[in-house]
Amino acid sequence: MQQDSTSFERTNGGRGTSARPQLTDAQQVERLRFDTHEQAALLNDSNRAIEAVADRATDALLGQDILVIELGTLACPLERSRQIAQQLARAMLSPLHRAGLPPSLRIEVDVAQETFVPSGFETRMLVPHQDGGHVSYLTPSLLDDAGWDPGMRRFAPYGHCEYSTQTQKIYQGLFIAEQGSTAATIAFYPVLDMLLDAFKDAHGHEPSLPELIAWYGGNLRKSFDSRARHGGHYPTLAAFTGSERDEYLGVAPHCAEAPLEAELLERFPKLDELAHRCACGTCTGPAGRVFCNMLADVLGRHWLSFQSRYQSHALQTQPRDLVLWNNLACLHAGFDGSRTRVLEPIGFVVDEPSGESYEAWLRSAWRDLFARSSKATSRRSEAAETSQRH
Repeated sequence: MQQDSTSFERTNGGRGTSARPQLTDAQQVERLRFDTHEQAALLNDSNRAIEAVADRATDALLGQDILVIELGTLACPLERSRQIAQQLARAMLSPLHRAGLPPSLRIEVDVAQETFVPSGFETRMLVPHQDGGHVSYLTPSLLDDAGWDPGMRRFAPYGHCEYSTQTQKIYQGLFIAEQGSTAATIAFYPVLDMLLDAFKDAHGHEPSLPELIAWYGGNLRKSFDSRARHGGHYPTLAAFTGSERDEYLGVAPHCAEAPLEAELLERFPKLDELAHRCACGTCTGPAGRVFCNMLADVLGRHWLSFQSRYQSHALQTQPRDLVLWNNLACLHAGFDGSRTRVLEPIGFVVDEPSGESYEAWLRSAWRDLFARSSKATSRRSEAAETSQRH
């Protein structure tokens, strides 16, 4: 596999991030800003202004999968910013429904999340994951795979995170209530880019969309059906790509600096070795090293190479930002989160990911994601070949 030329900055001294990406112009996230007139109208509770901004936000989110609404520029108190964030999210529901999202899609405003940082560290890193990942992950549509069981869209009755709900988070959002003591960053990694590479490595050719869906659905089935053996609560990247290593199917690292639970070390004796030395040699913390080794085994890329290949966007969040993204299509990671950082989830969710409208939307979503991912992968390969020639 060829690698991109993304540059990295090493950090240490108790910081939770082993490597932080440097942004380039191509990686800038779509940002929704307001002119003076819009600011005044939003602050005056104008329904017309809310609806106009919501329409712009929906178009941007559907087109880019990732969006930042810069509510901090309104310079209003926290409670007022929170109110406007929730008003905008609710106003986005109608245009999302018009765009083909299931009629059952609704807003979920969840409890505020304080940031856990393991002892001995000033900040923490969250490895790439999907929020509510025990029920929120891409699956085949019944219109593409008639044998798919919608019950397999709930991998476990609950996740490890105390904040997890039982809804499928199609588009997830975070309102940055408190930035924290450091300049924290969120980075994103498109799932289909990884699947396209993994399929090609396994089969020696680029997949058609039906081939990719059949292969990926088969991998999910295999991991789902073997849950009693590996005990996992989440379909991991190892499950996505068809690995049969129980250490990678049954363990889903979250906070890179966190120690591994004694129960997991007893269940998987090889974990101890994986937690002590990683493939890239830079990862901080036992869980982060296990994640790095998993990437090397199932994708042929350690953590630094994974970032270089798959990171599509990275952004330093600002207080009162509302960050929205496609949670089924993208993994996201968090860098340099401090103990004083507080995030408030505002997402677009469905309670039951099934039914005719859901299957029709999901079929269409696969085609859109496949077209965009295929183009993105081709561009990266061409860029790597050009770089090698020069």
